[in-house]
Amino acid sequence: MAALLLGSCGQIGSIPQPFQAPEDAKRGNALLTVPGAGGVFVATIEGPAGWVGEAFATAMAAALRTRGIVAGTRWANRDALWLHGAGYQQLHRDRPGELVMLWSLAASDGSAAGAAETRYTPPAGFWTEPTPEMFDEVAERMAVQVAAWVRGDAAADGAALPVRVAFLPPTGLPEERGAILIRELRRLLDPGSVESVRNDGSAQLLVQAQVAAAPLAAGTTHIAVAWIVTDAKGRELARVDQENVVDSKAFDDHWDLMARQIAGALSESMTAFAISWASGRQR
Repeated sequence: MAALLLGSCGQIGSIPQPFQAPEDAKRGNALLTVPGAGGVFVATIEGPAGWVGEAFATAMAAALRTRGIVAGTRWANRDALWLHGAGYQQLHRDRPGELVMLWSLAASDGSAAGAAETRYTPPAGFWTEPTPEMFDEVAERMAVQVAAWVRGDAAADGAALPVRVAFLPPTGLPEERGAILIRELRRLLDPGSVESVRNDGSAQLLVQAQVAAAPLAAGTTHIAVAWIVTDAKGRELARVDQENVVDSKAFDDHWDLMARQIAGALSESMTAFAISWASGRQR
């Protein structure tokens, strides 16, 4: 599925394992500093092994570059900002553990420029045998908020985030399938940007999926999903359209997997919209 349109823990000094490590050694290496324009130097992420921190930092730098930020892990312009990250696994009784990252941003002279927190539930294997693909996935999810913060977007300081969002039952699906789709979307959204709340009047935004499924020839089904985002007064603010032709048996028998794919294609757009919407309200 592809999106086609978009109209607890303590302070940094007391972070528990497994992401504790000594201060990054590159910080004082003058050979890494070159003259020129600014940018962001992503320091090795503090972690249990050097290669883990380097792989995570490389993935984050790449994710930031796709969002228009000059970022790297092997060089720094003289005016570059330095992005440091340290994190830990937050365990939950009723759902998989989250990766909580604490980010600090510093000027080239070492003066603090701010701090931020991001959260994401990575694939289970991330904690034991992480792969480059897993680092890419986690970095992509977290880069939306980090990029907004680095750019100095009005909402990135956390004053207006997370945005309170109520997810209404989807139309065009049986109740159980609709609940699975919303569950998967909630699981993938960045909780630092989007807070899922009940539809009790406290929500700032309302989101509803309109699903249409039509059988085709040769055992296939055409699925179209329109995600409608409205404000608390019911005014439409954005719309994301998804569609695909899928195997009918997979649609009937493996809805959990299909719902995860649909939600995965939407989650980053939803997070980005929440940040943009909050930023617009502050201007």
